[in-house]
Amino acid sequence: MKEFSTSLKEERIKIDGNEYIIGELTYGARSAYLRSMGNTMEVRLVNAGDRDAKGNEKMRREIIVKDLAGAHAELLCGCMFRAKDDGTRGPAVTRQQVNQWGAALVEQLAQLASDVNGLEQPDAVLEQEATKN
Repeated sequence: MKEFSTSLKEERIKIDGNEYIIGELTYGARSAYLRSMGNTMEVRLVNAGDRDAKGNEKMRREIIVKDLAGAHAELLCGCMFRAKDDGTRGPAVTRQQVNQWGAALVEQLAQLASDVNGLEQPDAVLEQEATKN
């Protein structure tokens, strides 16, 4: 028999000596995050310039990144919290905090948050789509 738990996964990290918690989003919060991704990327079908065996124009996907940094910040603001002294979740990080951190740190945190939440990062999606064309 398969057994499940409603406990949310958490990863504890330290940044400059301060403890943070990157937690699993609830189903509703994860859905809201995925909907918000529509504001950061746009997928268009464009003519590839040739035709298939039936004479139909071949189309290819073109992905336009509008705001990759915004996607990372949106994810982190939804699931990253300053840890309280008792080890529980404190206030969520703000977009202002995230925007002040170094790019490499934000990318690493976004990847960890993605792993905790079972999400693909936009970079990975773009690479995957690029190989299809």
